[in-house]
Amino acid sequence: MKPSLRIVFFGTSSFAIPVLGSLLGSVHSVLCAVTRPPRPAGRGRSLSQPPVYLHIQENAPQVSIHQPEKLAEEFIGTLAEMKPDVMVTASYGAWLPEELLGIPRLGVLNVHPSLLPLYRGAAPVVRAILDGREETGVSFMLTDDGWDTGPVVAVYPESIHPDDTAGTLGDRLARIAGDRIVGTLEGYDGGILEPEPQNGEPLYATPGPWRGK
Repeated sequence: MKPSLRIVFFGTSSFAIPVLGSLLGSVHSVLCAVTRPPRPAGRGRSLSQPPVYLHIQENAPQVSIHQPEKLAEEFIGTLAEMKPDVMVTASYGAWLPEELLGIPRLGVLNVHPSLLPLYRGAAPVVRAILDGREETGVSFMLTDDGWDTGPVVAVYPESIHPDDTAGTLGDRLARIAGDRIVGTLEGYDGGILEPEPQNGEPLYATPGPWRGK
């Protein structure tokens, strides 16, 4: 049996929680979690912690949480000292510097809720519904220096129901991602799943550069 993987997790929104939960419940080691800083919310504009932060505080307080405003050189060095085998990103919400991508031996595995290269970008679930698609899915891809352009490790299709909203479909895709993340990581690490270049005409969900969602 291969030794357990050393994982650094990046995630912010509730979409990331099933993936994080599966990693925490696996034989693998989550070295730390990186999430976005608290933001003003509500009428009083008081600072509100993101869902991933709250989930860890309640369910896995032993996991250290980092909330850098920017992924600066000093913080990247801190992550490098942890010697992770892989970094996993799911709905993190900030650009990942190139210096960070080369730290783990297996790279940075991003969870993207579409059938890449369809709907690269920050709003793939909404766009799939608005465009009247009958199918979408979850893609596990290796982050490169492009905008959701990296090679795909695994894809899991999912039908879009006639009554789906962005909320119901997003929740279902998040559960699929959570169910599949551990097996995908192990298959990739074991050489069973080989990263393949994206095939087909790309379609972008939103304009502008975005990586490491």
